[in-house]
Amino acid sequence: MTRARDVADKNLAVISAGSSGQILTSDGTDWSAQNSPVELPAHGANGNVLTSNGSAWTSAAPATVDTDLVNDTTPQLGGDLDMQSHSISNGVLGVKNTGTQSELRLYCESNNAHYVGLKAPAHSAFSGNHSITMPPNTGNSGEFLKTDGNGVTSWAAAGGGSWDLLATSTVTNGAAQVDFNGTASGFDNSVYGSYCIIFPYWQQGGSIGTARCAWLYTSGGSVSQASSHKFSMAQHYNSYSQVTSQQADHITIGSGDGTTLSGRILFTLEDPPYISGANAAPTGTDGPRMTAEVAFDYNYGGLNSNRTMISTTAGNMYDTTQAPLCTGFRLYGEYNQIEVAKFYLYGIKK
Repeated sequence: MTRARDVADKNLAVISAGSSGQILTSDGTDWSAQNSPVELPAHGANGNVLTSNGSAWTSAAPATVDTDLVNDTTPQLGGDLDMQSHSISNGVLGVKNTGTQSELRLYCESNNAHYVGLKAPAHSAFSGNHSITMPPNTGNSGEFLKTDGNGVTSWAAAGGGSWDLLATSTVTNGAAQVDFNGTASGFDNSVYGSYCIIFPYWQQGGSIGTARCAWLYTSGGSVSQASSHKFSMAQHYNSYSQVTSQQADHITIGSGDGTTLSGRILFTLEDPPYISGANAAPTGTDGPRMTAEVAFDYNYGGLNSNRTMISTTAGNMYDTTQAPLCTGFRLYGEYNQIEVAKFYLYGIKK
């Protein structure tokens, strides 16, 4: 086939010259002059990608995806967070909620079938923000978790009727008196509601006169007997007689000459909680209480015919001007002489 024949057969079309730089392209049916394709840029550095700005192609490093949560002020999870045994290593973990109290739930190991939750109090119950510091150990069997009132917790023996031995005192060669006073003797009114002194023996040299007890107070580092207060006292001997008396600084727990006493004294250092209103305690009956049960050998009539007597004594401080408050307890004889004795101080928890 010749060119003349192709033209005659219309197999060749006349193609416009187009513009400078265009190239001849075919759409499968016709030929036409088109702009030449834009030359691709050089490949650039290793790892670069081809990007377009809408007008031209360039070779550039791929865009960086920020995976640092510090730069995301409102991150949200699309699923469960798998810690892979890692920890939150810094900062305070806060759990916030909207409309309901925040709660931390710890699930069991069997398909998360059960959980133990720790929930914040309701807004109406709050009185400021609080932090609780846990104990540094697991404590002992039977102990409970207590607080010091400032959020620091520790393990302690359970209360509610449990007696603790707080202090002991032994006299082997004479003493003017035996004092249990202050925290050194274990007095702690925030823990103990009442105290008890038990003495299996209390022997006097010569004559005993009367066996006495008194409250102590500490002022300016000086320990004093509460002599500025008045006491009321009721004594009961073998159901035969009852004597009431008033002393300025002590309560008598055993009368008469003799050799040895034994017994117990129950007392408190605090004011008893009176009922208000019509059942309130009468004016002038303020102050701590005590009760003593004492057995002693009584030198009856100076005839050396000893008799065992049981003395039950109850007393209270009734001076309403208690300042300072009582801090301890004293045991002594009328003639300020305890020859041989053993005393145990116990506290009963509130």
